[in-house]
This record gives sequence, structure tokens and C-alpha cells, in this order.
Amino acid sequence: KYSGIHLKMRSHCLVQSSLGKSRSCIISPPLTTLTLDAVLDTDYPGVGGGSGGATRNERVIYAWPGARTYVRGVVGTTLDRSDGTTSNDGVIDTGFDTWVASLLSVLPPENDPGQALAPVPQAFSLIQGYQIGAPTLDMNSYIQMKQAGICGLRITRQMGPQIQSAVTTSLTSGEEEINRRRFADFIQDSLAARYGYFSKLLQTESRKDQIVGETDAFGQELKNEGNPAAARIADYGIDSISGNTPQMSARGVFVVRSTWRMLGSFKVIVAQTDVSPSAVVVRVS
Repeated sequence: KYSGIHLKMRSHCLVQSSLGKSRSCIISPPLTTLTLDAVLDTDYPGVGGGSGGATRNERVIYAWPGARTYVRGVVGTTLDRSDGTTSNDGVIDTGFDTWVASLLSVLPPENDPGQALAPVPQAFSLIQGYQIGAPTLDMNSYIQMKQAGICGLRITRQMGPQIQSAVTTSLTSGEEEINRRRFADFIQDSLAARYGYFSKLLQTESRKDQIVGETDAFGQELKNEGNPAAARIADYGIDSISGNTPQMSARGVFVVRSTWRMLGSFKVIVAQTDVSPSAVVVRVS
């Protein structure tokens, strides 16, 4: 059942995205999937999804392990837990896919979902712990999960629940980061909306300039040079010349090429310290 649903979700995302309606899908294996080996497997319910990497794609996010949460409405109702036991205290096991979807719904597309600051604490505030029966995951486990394309739940004393390695299921270089795909969709969808107003109008030079102007205005809005703290990109470039030929123009096609350099996120912050009575203090800012 789960396998068929996940394949349908992947197919829906690919088809709709090809039609200009950008989609991503988030999946989790059955809650009874309780070992690292099982999720690393190339066969279902592992991240590979079966023959040919059935669920692998930059638009697919595989979220694991599940999370435990409290639901007042089911107190007194006996429910199965992921390890095969039952409970009626209102604490239930849930797939991590729903939590990731909740976070992405309130997170700017350029942001790394693996961050720990707002809105992550709010989106994950009702997570009480890992699903019952989940294995103990150490840093080596999370490294393996990242390499396999698994978006992992990690809970620490300092930061609480967060995503460890916000990656897609794609193993293709450049397609691993969730925020890269989401921000690319945001850029493309936003430009398509702006360009739509010019559809079927005559190809005058002034209108071509207007289309380029719309692209530039969008870029300036994202780069926000007047307020660097609010910048959403590092830089952008526009080329309305190299993609156009008289033949393309005769077919009614006007090409605007644009490049968008994202702001990178802090993947690793290294604290190099020299602590001793004889340490030489140097202040450099």
C-alpha cells in the first residue's frame, strides 16, 4: 500500500512540475520500519524504493525516523504503537513526513530546513521524542543517512527536534539540497507569473525591455542591496541576447536567460581555541 502511494506521489510531482505547477513530495516508510539497515536498503521500504531507485528524485524527500506526539482526542482509545505494543495515553507515533511538510509550509524556500532557529521550534513544538522502537542514531548513522538521501529527525538537548541533513532522495550531484530545488521552483514560478502578462502581445522592442525589466526588478528585490540583512540571494545575472535568433523570433519565442546565486548556509562552524595561561590574545574582527 505505502509503496504504491509513494510512487503515485512521485509521478504526480514530476508530471505537474513538467506542466509548470511545481511540486515536491515528502514520504516516510511504514512506522514499523525501525532499523537503519531497513531505511538504507535499495528495496522498499528503504529509501531506494525498489528497482531503478523508484522513489529517487530531487522532488522526493524521504523523512525518517517517525516522531512521538500527544493527541488529547485519542486519550482512552487503545492504539497500536510502532513497536507492536499498544497504548491509550494519547501519545502516538507519527511519520516524520507530516512534520517536514508542516515546516516547509512556513519556511522561506531559500532557507535550509536543517536550521534550528525559527520557525523550526514552532513547527516541531509538539514532537515529544522519537517514535517508539526507533534505534539509537549516532553521528555516523546520520552521515550514512545523508549519503543515502534520507532527511533525518534529530533531537538534541540544546536545540530540541530538528532536521539533520535536509536532503532529497536524489544521488545526482547538485540535486541533493532541499532548499536548492524549492528555491529554483520559487524563482521559475515567480518569473512565469511576471512573464504571463506579456503572453501573445506583439514582440516590440519596448516590450522585450519590459520583460527584462521585470526580471531585473525581481532580482533587485531578492538581492536587496539597500538592506543586506534581508537579502535572499547573493547575486543574479540576466542575458536576453545569447538565447535569441531571428528564427526563434519568427516562431514567437523570446528567451531570457538568468542565473541566480543563492546564499550558502553554514554547514559547519568550527571553533578553534587556544586556552592556556600563556595564550597570546589577538583581536581580529
